[in-house]
Amino acid sequence: MLSQAFRDLLVVTATQVLGNAATARNCFETVRPGTWDRLVPMNSTLYGAVGAIVEAAVQERWILLLAMHLAGAFPARAEFNAIVAELARATPLGTVADPFEEVLLEGDRPFVNRRGLRRHLLNLMDPAGSSVLLVDGQPQTGKTFSFYLINHVAPKKGFTVNRFRMSRLPAPDDLATEILGRMGVDMTVPPIGNASAERWAEKLAGVVARTIEEKKVQRLFVFDEFSDTVLPDGTVSLIIRLATYADEELRPWLRIVLTHFRDPMPSELEDVVLRDDATPFANLDMVAALMQVAQARRWNVSQQTVVDTVERFHSEGARTLNERFKFMRSLLQTLAASS
Repeated sequence: MLSQAFRDLLVVTATQVLGNAATARNCFETVRPGTWDRLVPMNSTLYGAVGAIVEAAVQERWILLLAMHLAGAFPARAEFNAIVAELARATPLGTVADPFEEVLLEGDRPFVNRRGLRRHLLNLMDPAGSSVLLVDGQPQTGKTFSFYLINHVAPKKGFTVNRFRMSRLPAPDDLATEILGRMGVDMTVPPIGNASAERWAEKLAGVVARTIEEKKVQRLFVFDEFSDTVLPDGTVSLIIRLATYADEELRPWLRIVLTHFRDPMPSELEDVVLRDDATPFANLDMVAALMQVAQARRWNVSQQTVVDTVERFHSEGARTLNERFKFMRSLLQTLAASS
C-alpha cells in the first residue's frame, strides 16, 4: 500500500510532467484502457483527474504498474523511481492467508492482538453489516494504531481508505473540501450564507454524498485524532450526517470509523454502531505475533527464545506502547538477519 505522502507526491509529479488532459489520457489509457472515461468527470481539472486515477490504481492494486510506466516514460524525474522503490518496500509478504489475522502490516509494522477490532472490521466491511465503528480506549492502548490495520484490510475488501486528522480542527467547509479532494474532485463548496452552522453542515454532507454516489467507489473514511478541544461549529454535524448517510442511502459505498469521538450519536445510529474498546496487549500477545511471523518466514528460532527475549525487555522497566512496537520491529529485523 502506498502511503498518503507518496500518493500526493505521485499526483503532483504526474500532473506536472503530463501537462494537459490529452497527454494524461494517453498515458493512463496505455497502462489501463478505459480508465479515463470511467473515472474522470467532464469538468475535472488535470490535478483532480490524476488524483482520481491514482486513488483507483491504489484501490484496484495496479499502482505499481502505473508508477513503473511513469518512471520509464519520464526517466529524468527521480520522484517516480522513489515511488516505485517505496511500493516495493511497503508491500510485505503476508504471514497468513486471511488479512484480518495479519500481525505484520505495511512498512514491517507489527500489529498485536486487537481481536475485537478485527471482528468489528469484518462486520463493517460486510454489505449487510454495520456502517459505523467507534474506536476508543485508555491512553497507550493503541487507538491510533487501529488505522494501520484498517488500511491493511479494507483495500482487500474493495474499499479505498481516507484518513482525516481532526487535531487540525477543520471548519466544515475545510473538511468537506478535503474529503472531496481525496476523491479527486476539485470544487468550491457552498458558503455558509445565512444558514446556521448545522444546516450548512448538512448541505456540505449532501455535496459529499452525491459525489460518492456518482463515483460508485467503496470508501472508508477514518476520522482520527479527536482531541478535547472543541471543533468549529458544524464540523461534528457534518461527520454525524455522513455517518447517517453511510447507514442509509450510501450503505453500498461508505463506511465510517471514528477514533476517540466524544459527541453523542443520533438515536437511529446508537443501536447499530459498532464499538471497539482498545486494551493493552500482554507479553504472550507479543510472543504469539512474533512467532506467527517467524513460522511464516521459516526462521530457525524457538518460542522459548522469543519468550525469554520479551520478558527480558520488560524486566528493565515500564514500557510505553511505542517502545514495545519498536522493540518488536527491531527483534524481527534481528531474527531475519540471523536466519
